Amino acid sequence: MTSQSYGAKPSYQQTSSLVKRVDNFFYNTPDVAGLANYYSEVLGMKIRREQVLTPGLMWMEINVGGMELSFRKAEGTPQEHPDIKDDFLELGPGQGATISFEVSNTDETRRALQDRGVKFRGDTIHCTGGKELISIFEDPFGRPVQLYEPRFASPDEASTLAARAGKTKEIADAFSNLRDLRDTAMSISFAADDLDVAKQFYGDVLGLPLQGQDEEHLSFILDGTTIEFRRTNSPAVKALGIPQLSSNEGGSIAIEVRTMEAARAALAARNVEVRSFADFTSSDKLMTASRHGILGNGRLSALRDTDGNSFELWERQT
Repeated sequence: MTSQSYGAKPSYQQTSSLVKRVDNFFYNTPDVAGLANYYSEVLGMKIRREQVLTPGLMWMEINVGGMELSFRKAEGTPQEHPDIKDDFLELGPGQGATISFEVSNTDETRRALQDRGVKFRGDTIHCTGGKELISIFEDPFGRPVQLYEPRFASPDEASTLAARAGKTKEIADAFSNLRDLRDTAMSISFAADDLDVAKQFYGDVLGLPLQGQDEEHLSFILDGTTIEFRRTNSPAVKALGIPQLSSNEGGSIAIEVRTMEAARAALAARNVEVRSFADFTSSDKLMTASRHGILGNGRLSALRDTDGNSFELWERQT
């Protein structure tokens, strides 16, 4: 972790976000189809898009609550774009999820962030014939963060550039795929050695709206998506049995389920191996109500996928 200071510290009420929303969360994996099919089976949702380029199968994604959970070929982008291989930064397989923020204007956003002390890794990457722009920078903990700008003339133009694939049968009763006015169906948590550093960077520099903070966690909310930071080696996280992450790892996604019992039954029916499983409800005294899961008060279950990434299932309790 670095202790770099990023620009001035305006109040959260005065800071406007430089990003529009979370575009997607993605994993880098040596087996794109294998990991994508695992989540498709676990969630009971169809793989909606895949992309094949020179190194082979490069990309697959699942739509969850109006957002994308995506899977990318590890080290595939530098192979496709050899000119950026020295500047490209990505997490290795099993190191957690990377967050990608959508922006309206890449050049303007890059300039604004650079004025606030953010250092980008190389130039903007032009993908899909310039229809998609990607920029990469590091947060204070060394994690890659991406900016994404779509330049498609219409949704139809975007859809024609990717092959559609339906791999599994959807099971509508177990897992939520509905965008709620209070929360989206998918959010993310990261570990942080220093919550003040995370607050300064993601709040003051990126301008994410602050949702809440206490001794163990810090959270922001952007267009319905919760982005949480948990204190590294948090006693509360340890007591709950949730896999502990480190500050240089990617995030642990949380996906909302309609009921935990239905989700467990679906997992059992799919013979999903649960390497770590934790549960807590609003009756637990280990955490306050505001810290019951990254999405708010509810029930939480923690698992690891076939690559070793930690992810969580969350059931809303009001």
